[in-house]
Amino acid sequence: MMPSRSLPMPDSSDLESPDPELGAVLSVLQARREEILEDWIDRVRRNRAVEAGRALSDPVLLDHVPQIFDAILDRLVLGRSRDEAEQFATIHGFARRTGGYDPLEVVIEFFILRRCLWNFLLNECSKPALVVGAMDLVDGLLDRAVVASLQAHSDPNAQQLRRTSDEEPAG
Repeated sequence: MMPSRSLPMPDSSDLESPDPELGAVLSVLQARREEILEDWIDRVRRNRAVEAGRALSDPVLLDHVPQIFDAILDRLVLGRSRDEAEQFATIHGFARRTGGYDPLEVVIEFFILRRCLWNFLLNECSKPALVVGAMDLVDGLLDRAVVASLQAHSDPNAQQLRRTSDEEPAG
């Protein structure tokens, strides 16, 4: 097996501030976050290829998906670092491995998130060019999240993060 390495990915998120209309579309995604994540849960549960997720409760199934979603939108709307989304995706990939997911199931979950975002924007936005512009930005970050998640899922040396003794709360 080849060693895990960080792959350079195209980054549509090296952003200048998006035009105001595009910013408004991205803000709609933020405002309707819960609805989009509920759609994601429903779609994952209905997808026959994501067998490992069927027995999970909604909070466990969601895992780090809300944080990945938020970090992507924070990058696009507020200009925050893309590293945050990749870090959550890495944790997600490791958690999915320890939860019995195979790599294909991890990728399918991200594909379903992409589909939820596309469908939401296509249904809510009357300007197709804005939908395409928003998804072009989101897609680049989702692609990076998929790679980070898969790298963590397949890394045999990955371990769960542990607190060091000086981080433990006083007891």
